[in-house]
Amino acid sequence: MKLKMIAAAALAALSLPSFAAIQTIDDAELVLVVWDGTASYAKDTGLTIDQLVASSSSTSGYNFTLDLSTSGGTAWTQFVGADGVLAADTRWALVATDVNPANSLLPGDLRLLSTLSPGTSFANYANLDWSVSMQQVGEKLLSIAQTGNHTTNNFAINGESYNLLGTLGYFPPSDALGSLNFNMSNGVGATSSLALTTSSDEFDGFAAISGTRLGNTQGFGVAGFNGSTLAYTVAAVPEAGSFAMLLAGLSAIGFVGSRRRRQG
Repeated sequence: MKLKMIAAAALAALSLPSFAAIQTIDDAELVLVVWDGTASYAKDTGLTIDQLVASSSSTSGYNFTLDLSTSGGTAWTQFVGADGVLAADTRWALVATDVNPANSLLPGDLRLLSTLSPGTSFANYANLDWSVSMQQVGEKLLSIAQTGNHTTNNFAINGESYNLLGTLGYFPPSDALGSLNFNMSNGVGATSSLALTTSSDEFDGFAAISGTRLGNTQGFGVAGFNGSTLAYTVAAVPEAGSFAMLLAGLSAIGFVGSRRRRQG
């Protein structure tokens, strides 16, 4: 219990006015993490959970890009290495979690916004394990926030970090996709939806968590990382007039085709 209180206090210290420090308290910031078997890289996106949820549901559609070839600094150069080629085992994920209060099972208290590994099902994760996992994810982001220029209290920048395997700031730790109990990584070049997850029942720790993929009535948003650029897109919902014009066009094509068959 004492360790949990210490962890909660440490996470509360993240409540700084700058995203350079990675916000994980109340509407946390989305962070891009890229890693292989030797090191990891983390970059703030400048976008929060609430911003992404609202933007993704817009009928006008939404898109966001983060080009590390122009916005990445020394830390990105260190991660890519002298040859400029990512390792074959490189993985990437987007993650934000507002872990306050620690380990709460009350729906909405703890939220995770993240990419998903292929085949991830919300039904596979129970409330109690998930809430503990989110606390551990928050602690990992806290460790990252103490490295690189994430420690700079500067409104004008989004921080980045480079951390070697074996250090506290390395993402993920050896159990991040195992006992942390939620799979959110993908290979370079792969795409993923973004999901908002939270506890579903404060009294039943064994019930499945609640999860919703971000998007609008047109479909889910799609995130991808090609090795240098992160892109997230939600398609716009066609207006009613556009649907009417489409149907009219299809009907006209059908009429012309039918008439030609009769004449033939």
